[in-house]
Amino acid sequence: MLEKEKITILIVNYNSSQFVNLSLYALQKLTFCDYEVLICDNGSNFFNKIILQQICKKDPNVELYFREQTRKGSYGHAEALDFLMKKVSTNFTVILDADAVFLQKHWDKNCINKINDKVKIIGAPIVENPIKPNDFPLMFATLLETETLRKLNISFMPESPTTGLDTGWQLRDKYLKNGYQGICFEVKNTRYYKDGPYKDVLCAEYYYPSNRIVASHFGRGSTLGRNKYVRNTGWIYRLPFLKRIILYIKGKMEIGKWIKVSKSIINKSSKEVNRS
Repeated sequence: MLEKEKITILIVNYNSSQFVNLSLYALQKLTFCDYEVLICDNGSNFFNKIILQQICKKDPNVELYFREQTRKGSYGHAEALDFLMKKVSTNFTVILDADAVFLQKHWDKNCINKINDKVKIIGAPIVENPIKPNDFPLMFATLLETETLRKLNISFMPESPTTGLDTGWQLRDKYLKNGYQGICFEVKNTRYYKDGPYKDVLCAEYYYPSNRIVASHFGRGSTLGRNKYVRNTGWIYRLPFLKRIILYIKGKMEIGKWIKVSKSIINKSSKEVNRS
């Protein structure tokens, strides 16, 4: 990279303002390039919108948009990404899930330096999934060359979420069919991997290179991660009312731990001498 680039970071928020607050903190501490953040609130509740507005007002790099989803779930998320993507004017775009965070100093410069005539995208794949391939970056914490994405006419809309063609499936499909490559961060699922900093929280840790953590994704943040804990089979989870209360408390505690660990890594990383 011969000169300092400006990048655009896209975030879709749905009742996830506490995660967005953390991500903006990390971007301020760790980003090398000049950057702008485009955030689309996708129909959050009243209180979450108010908190999000207060957070964004404090950051001059942020532009906040509000829209209502015409469809829920994957479709609504994809609509918001397509909406934001039309507003990008920089050479590089970063797509960041609201409940994901970059953790490595100069993560953006390190990723841009890997983009070339063949490699046009670098970032976080999905955690191992029975119906979705995890050999190509998805939209959790990923940097891509804007021109190539537009040239390939990529939309983030799902085709069939139940068969794996979910939000962002065209990334892998169209890049590979047109002879381009992607670089994946190494992903660790803390349900099984207990040697990383998030060993006490269910989440994804991402490494690049393999010995340096670059990002983490809490997962299911807008619902307090409830879907991650359904493997609990004790009798108390068979009582719907108690189950809801327990999962709410557990989710709140897990988010608190995840944010605390993330901030500790961010603060430590920001003081490092960059090794790229």
